[in-house]
Amino acid sequence: WPRLHAGIEQSLRDYAEYGFCLSEQDWQRDISAVAMPLILEDGAEVMAINCGGSSLRLD
Repeated sequence: WPRLHAGIEQSLRDYAEYGFCLSEQDWQRDISAVAMPLILEDGAEVMAINCGGSSLRLD
């Protein structure tokens, strides 16, 4: 749990600073992902969009 909690806290800081979260091999050694909120104009719905995949395929 401490490692997972530290990653969540870092993601919250990243979101506050950059507007998105990035995970580079944090959860699984060969998986990376990026995520950001998608807020509709009226603000009534907040969703998330993310993309993840094999770190070996990223440059």
